[in-house]
Amino acid sequence: MDLANLVVLIRGGGEVASGVAHKLARARFRVCMTETSQPLAVSRGVAFCEAIYDGEKEVEGITAKQVESPSQIAGVWRQNKLPIIVDPDALVKDMLKPAVLVDALMAKQNMGTKISDAPLVIGLGPGFQAKEDVHVVVETNNSERLGRVITEGKAEEDTGIPVAIGGLTTDRVLHAPSDGQFLSDKDIGDMVTAGDIVASVAAQPLKAAIGGVVRALLRNGTVVGKGAKLGEIDPSGDKEACYTIRPRVRAIAGGVLEAILVTIVSATGSTPREEGAKMLVKPDGTIAGTIGGGSLEAQVIEEAVKVIKQGKPKRLHMSLTAKEAEEAGMICGGDLEVFIEPILTAPTLYIFGGGHVSLPLAQMGKLLGFKIAVIDDRAEFASAKRFPEAEIILADDFTQAFPRLEIDKSSYIVIVTRGHQHDELVLGWAVGTPAKYIGMIGSKTKVKTIFAHLLAKGMPKAKLDSVHSPIGLEIEAQTPEEIAVSILAEVVKVRRST
Repeated sequence: MDLANLVVLIRGGGEVASGVAHKLARARFRVCMTETSQPLAVSRGVAFCEAIYDGEKEVEGITAKQVESPSQIAGVWRQNKLPIIVDPDALVKDMLKPAVLVDALMAKQNMGTKISDAPLVIGLGPGFQAKEDVHVVVETNNSERLGRVITEGKAEEDTGIPVAIGGLTTDRVLHAPSDGQFLSDKDIGDMVTAGDIVASVAAQPLKAAIGGVVRALLRNGTVVGKGAKLGEIDPSGDKEACYTIRPRVRAIAGGVLEAILVTIVSATGSTPREEGAKMLVKPDGTIAGTIGGGSLEAQVIEEAVKVIKQGKPKRLHMSLTAKEAEEAGMICGGDLEVFIEPILTAPTLYIFGGGHVSLPLAQMGKLLGFKIAVIDDRAEFASAKRFPEAEIILADDFTQAFPRLEIDKSSYIVIVTRGHQHDELVLGWAVGTPAKYIGMIGSKTKVKTIFAHLLAKGMPKAKLDSVHSPIGLEIEAQTPEEIAVSILAEVVKVRRST
């Protein structure tokens, strides 16, 4: 199946729906979103539903564009943009015939989504029952289960407690004290101090309980009900965070992608399922859907798990014997062709330090298919002008940057900061992450010194043993470009060897 032609319909255009749409668009799906005529998003800096008011909305390099009719959707896809249409009941599905429908309304109840709406229907959060009104549910509660794909049962109930930032939860959120019109002269990205009047509802002033940046704020003039969420204040004061998809939302979006699509592309004879049957296989071998059960399905699952690890699609030709057919409940055997395709996001190369080696690292890393992230505590070395290839740029103290990075098993960390102290700081953090690769530049003497310091602080030797340092393959590299080649050669070797 060509992912570029696989259609996904998303109900909703708020913060979570937008995070999912962003990730699926990065994975080359054809995504379409539906919304109401007056969206009530609060995190408007990262919500594609703003396009309903403004015509277009850009979030981290992906742009959504409002369409007036279903006939305009294909044209927006050709512009490499996400179409969003006013269609609260998602009736456009009858025309689009999506392969996947994601209910991302976050309404805490099912607003009419049915398991028959698409070959694969995914519900986000509470209100859905896997195998009944949707095929799978993705956990949205901020717990250890966040982002988990649920194939049986339902998600955890919403606690109602906001995600903590700087240890603060409810104090940083604004709610309506009564019914009325919401008015504010503030905007997202504005700084406030504790006690400042941020907005009013029915002439009742709303004061900030804490100081920070206005991270989320309802549209001015909106009529709200008592208790409605109106805005958020981020005590970190980081204005960039107002326009950056949150880690929680990325985890939910990752849950939607945390599977591979198995499609029977051809079938002959008597087979367990008809042509076009689909099954989602997770990395741990659990599934959503079926292609008929029995030994056939078991073989496909085994191969699918291998495909996930290798990151390459595979086509299987399978024949069912009479005995296998009997196990699957069929009268006779049959031949199958199964196409297994991984749905994977690009790996991320995290470059700590924006110096002379980092420039060719970012350029070459992008050519190799990596998503590029650059982190440096100097604004002049961590900028879009200096690193146009980077999708993530953080100009901040390293310790402040760490919590904002989403490190997983598809992350590759390269430490090339400007000094021993910074290298040691970053390395001490990095070895505690699940990154697939961690490398640090430096001479053998420098490496020995830093390792000794970390061991003296109680760092387990086993963690340091996995660090690639001195970094890179030995090719007698001298120039920054040659050093970058050496480092990336080692990164690619690790990426492809497991």
